[in-house]
Amino acid sequence: MILSGDRLSFLRAFLRRFTSSRAFVPTGLNAEFVAKHGPVKTGGIAVTEAGNLPCSIIIHAVGPVWEGGQKGEDKCLRDAMYNSLVECHKRQLVSLAAPAISSGIFGFPKRSCAKILFSAALQFFREEPTCSVDLVRFTNFDKETVEVFLEAASNLKNEPDVRVELLSPKT
Repeated sequence: MILSGDRLSFLRAFLRRFTSSRAFVPTGLNAEFVAKHGPVKTGGIAVTEAGNLPCSIIIHAVGPVWEGGQKGEDKCLRDAMYNSLVECHKRQLVSLAAPAISSGIFGFPKRSCAKILFSAALQFFREEPTCSVDLVRFTNFDKETVEVFLEAASNLKNEPDVRVELLSPKT
């Protein structure tokens, strides 16, 4: 899948429909961006301004649409996470907040998603031990995804140099 203007319009409309009017809707990644920079391929990233979010930039990681797992979806998801961390390191950022990429409307199985995202982050840190990033915060808002990620995170407790913190969502 390639993220193009039509796909972006759909995602933006979806976000507007299912988020509050105060929520941030990315506007930097649009048809104008695609015309200037080209489409963002699955597994790739695009960087835009942060808008009104309290962060430096937004890294738009393009995850795969789940098509049964036989079309390279695992690798594309891993690449999306890994490429996000590479970009953070290039910019000397110290943290990254990442959602459960592709596990929502793109249909990627949540358990596999959690395992792949955690694995990609661990691989990156093993390959870049002096990386500027010292915090990856996996942020999810629905109970099912949070529970799946909590279960997967419990397997990380024996990893050296990994600290797993579980924060309760605000009610």
